This record gives sequence, structure tokens and C-alpha cells, in this order.
Amino acid sequence: MTQKRMHILAAFWRSATSFSFYKDILEQPFSASIRYFIVLAVVATIFMSSRYNYSLYRDMNKMAQWVVENIPPVTIERGVVRAQAREPYVLEDDSSAIIIDTTGTTPSLDPKYKSGLLIGKENMYVRLNSIKEKGYRFTKIDLFILGCGLAASFIKPDVMEKGVVELSLIQRVIFDQAHVEQWKKKVIIAGSVLFPFFYFIYFAVFKLIQAAFFGFVIIFSNRTLKEAGITYDKVLNLCIYALTPVTVLMIGITLPGLEIPYVEFIYLFMYVAFLLGALSSCVPRPQAAEDEKRTDDWDGFI
Repeated sequence: MTQKRMHILAAFWRSATSFSFYKDILEQPFSASIRYFIVLAVVATIFMSSRYNYSLYRDMNKMAQWVVENIPPVTIERGVVRAQAREPYVLEDDSSAIIIDTTGTTPSLDPKYKSGLLIGKENMYVRLNSIKEKGYRFTKIDLFILGCGLAASFIKPDVMEKGVVELSLIQRVIFDQAHVEQWKKKVIIAGSVLFPFFYFIYFAVFKLIQAAFFGFVIIFSNRTLKEAGITYDKVLNLCIYALTPVTVLMIGITLPGLEIPYVEFIYLFMYVAFLLGALSSCVPRPQAAEDEKRTDDWDGFI
């Protein structure tokens, strides 16, 4: 029997609004479910990437503006540092600091700074102890220190661990407004390309694993399915389509930037609820035998 092909938009809508829909897709080929899953992954990637790209563009512009306004122009050429600022230049908050001092009056970072960047006469010192403590919620000073540390890692890979780079290893670096704008554009472009790619891979791999796992749990724990001849690939059809309402909810929460505590549990609960609803519409209900009568049936005695 040839199955009627359903429009993708209709599948999106019905999988999120009708449990009886799952009975219709129970018998469809598994290849059709995989095609649907790929489309779902693409849709999720488009919406999630749009939110990410907007946030990246906004935050990078704010960060670049802050850098230009607070960090003086610096040139490092053949290990020689020239700064257009009165030295020592110190920019700090309670636990982080950026210091530029080629005069030698600041030989090292003060231990009170959990994060710090010191550009001295011969070396650059980086400290990143606040990464674990702050849970990646950095101030602009912390982000600038981290960015410098990552950039220095290309020159000396162990800088993130040992925290020291000899300036003689740096042939030429110019840090001014023009170069900050160039770096900002490169980060935005790289992020807008890499994030969609990696998010699609993440969604495709982990959500498919999730569907496969729940499919195994259902097929091995439900005797009624086996008796009805419902095989694993059919159950997997249900598990894949049941990802749709959860994905829609995820997009609805992420796009406006809402922060909901324990939202992962909400996603899981919703997914399980839709699976149960889908199974209830697909599993045949047992019928009582014709000759079965209730123990209190007195019709034969009347």
C-alpha cells in the first residue's frame, strides 16, 4: 500500500497538536522519518543561529567600543613595546586588572588579582584563575584578558598554563582602533559560520541518540507493542516526531532570551508526555472476550 506523502509544515503542526497524528506515521518508512528529522534539525539551527548571531553582533560591538575607550594603543615590534599612555597604566576592578608598564616598576601581577594581564618590558603575564570561580560570567576586563591569552597561545601554546610570553617571540602586533575593528569583524564572521555548523551537528547527534534511547526503553518495556507486532523502527518513528513540540518550545524560549530555571527538566517532561500520548493512540486496546461476563451478572436468573 502506497502511503500518502504529508507536507512538512503539516507534519510540524500535527506532531505538536494531535496525538492521533502519530498513528498515521507509525507505519511510514524509517527513511521518511530521518528526512523529517534532518529538516527539523535545519529549522532548529536556523532559529538558534539567528539568536546567537544577534547576540554575538551586539556583544562584540559593545566589547569593541569598550576596548577602544579603555585600552590605549599598543605596538609590539620585534619584542619592543610602545604604548600611547602614561605608564604604569592600570585598569582594574576588585579582582581583575590590566596593566601596561614597560618601565619595570611593576615586575609581576599582584596576588590579589584573580585575573590579570601585565605587559612589561620583556614579558607578558596572563592570569586566568577566575575562570572556574566565576563560571564563565566575565566582566569586560576578564574577557579582554581571556582574549589576549587565547591570542598569545598561538605564539606560545603553553601560555594558558604557565601564563608567560616572551615579547621577543612577537615580531609585530599593532593594537589600535582600526585593528580592533578588523578583529571584531573576523570574530563575528567566524562565529556566524562555525556556530550553525556545530549546532547542527550537536542537534543531529544528541537528539537522534535521545530518540534512539527512548525507543529502546519503550520497545523492551512494553509487552503490548510486541504482541501487536510493532517493531523498533516503528517506535523510533514516534520518538523522532515527538521531538518537534520540544524543539518548538526550545525555540520559543531561546529567541526572546528567556531564562527559565531547570528548563532541561521541562523539555524532558514534555518529551515523555508526548511519547506517552503518541503510544496511547497507537497501541491497540485489549477487548474483552465475548463469553466473558461480570461476576455480578444476574441476567440469566431473571
